[in-house]
Amino acid sequence: MALVPCKPTLIDLQAIGSTIDVVNLAKVPAHIVLNAVPPRGDLAEQARQAVEIYDVPCAPCEIGHRIGFVHAYNAGLTVQESEPKGKLQTKSMHFTHT
Repeated sequence: MALVPCKPTLIDLQAIGSTIDVVNLAKVPAHIVLNAVPPRGDLAEQARQAVEIYDVPCAPCEIGHRIGFVHAYNAGLTVQESEPKGKLQTKSMHFTHT
């Protein structure tokens, strides 16, 4: 199973085309996983509609945009390392179901 991460932005929606090509060549099942999805608005739904052209299903969950992920990445750490008592400590392994 291949998981293809994709932000709900035009550049990412276009960029996953090459990844989908590799997945198709490998002949493995795949799902697109939307990540860095804003907590408000309809970008996730728009992105789900946009990726229909790839004929690869979206995962039934998405990863929300959280500033803790940004701070951890910038520091070269995991969320658990950068904010051991933060909100993401307990949420980082859970997906938001749509």
